[in-house]
Amino acid sequence: ESRNLQLHLKPLIDALFLDVNPICVKPAVAMLGFDVGPPRLPLSAPSTEHLDIVRSMVEAICSTNE
Repeated sequence: ESRNLQLHLKPLIDALFLDVNPICVKPAVAMLGFDVGPPRLPLSAPSTEHLDIVRSMVEAICSTNE
Protein backbone atom coordinates (compact mmCIF):
# COMPACT_ATOMS: atom_id res chain seq x y z
CA GLU A 1 0.00 0.00 0.00
CA SER A 2 2.86 2.34 0.87
CA ARG A 3 4.56 1.66 -2.47
CA ASN A 4 1.32 2.31 -4.36
CA LEU A 5 0.85 5.62 -2.54
CA GLN A 6 4.44 6.64 -3.32
CA LEU A 7 3.96 5.82 -7.01
CA HIS A 8 0.62 7.67 -7.05
CA LEU A 9 2.20 10.80 -5.55
CA LYS A 10 5.46 10.68 -7.55
CA PRO A 11 4.32 13.11 -10.30
CA LEU A 12 3.39 15.67 -7.63
CA ILE A 13 6.64 15.09 -5.72
CA ASP A 14 8.63 15.58 -8.92
CA ALA A 15 6.71 18.80 -9.65
CA LEU A 16 7.44 20.15 -6.16
CA PHE A 17 11.16 19.85 -6.86
CA LEU A 18 11.19 21.67 -10.22
CA ASP A 19 12.74 24.59 -8.34
CA VAL A 20 14.65 24.89 -5.09
CA ASN A 21 12.52 23.86 -2.13
CA PRO A 22 10.19 25.55 -0.99
CA ILE A 23 9.62 27.63 -4.15
CA CYS A 24 7.05 25.18 -5.60
CA VAL A 25 5.86 23.82 -2.26
CA LYS A 26 4.43 27.14 -1.04
CA PRO A 27 2.07 27.66 -4.00
CA ALA A 28 1.04 23.98 -3.85
CA VAL A 29 0.07 24.37 -0.19
CA ALA A 30 -1.72 27.65 -1.04
CA MET A 31 -3.71 25.77 -3.71
CA LEU A 32 -4.96 23.55 -0.89
CA GLY A 33 -6.38 26.62 0.87
CA PHE A 34 -3.65 27.47 3.36
CA ASP A 35 -2.37 31.05 3.73
CA VAL A 36 1.38 30.61 3.26
CA GLY A 37 2.29 34.07 2.01
CA PRO A 38 4.88 34.88 -0.63
CA PRO A 39 8.38 33.42 -0.63
CA ARG A 40 10.94 35.42 1.32
CA LEU A 41 14.20 36.57 -0.19
CA PRO A 42 16.44 35.18 -1.54
CA LEU A 43 13.72 32.88 -2.94
CA SER A 44 11.34 34.02 -5.65
CA ALA A 45 8.03 32.85 -7.05
CA PRO A 46 8.13 29.88 -9.42
CA SER A 47 8.03 30.45 -13.14
CA THR A 48 4.64 30.36 -14.82
CA GLU A 49 5.62 27.11 -16.51
CA HIS A 50 6.54 25.44 -13.21
CA LEU A 51 3.47 26.85 -11.49
CA ASP A 52 1.23 25.40 -14.21
CA ILE A 53 2.85 21.98 -13.78
CA VAL A 54 2.43 22.11 -9.99
CA ARG A 55 -1.20 23.22 -10.36
CA SER A 56 -2.00 20.37 -12.72
CA MET A 57 -0.37 17.81 -10.40
CA VAL A 58 -2.17 19.15 -7.31
CA GLU A 59 -5.48 19.09 -9.18
CA ALA A 60 -4.83 15.56 -10.45
CA ILE A 61 -4.00 14.25 -6.99
CA CYS A 62 -6.92 16.03 -5.34
CA SER A 63 -9.39 14.83 -7.96
CA THR A 64 -8.38 11.18 -7.47
CA ASN A 65 -8.84 11.47 -3.70
CA GLU A 66 -12.42 12.75 -3.75
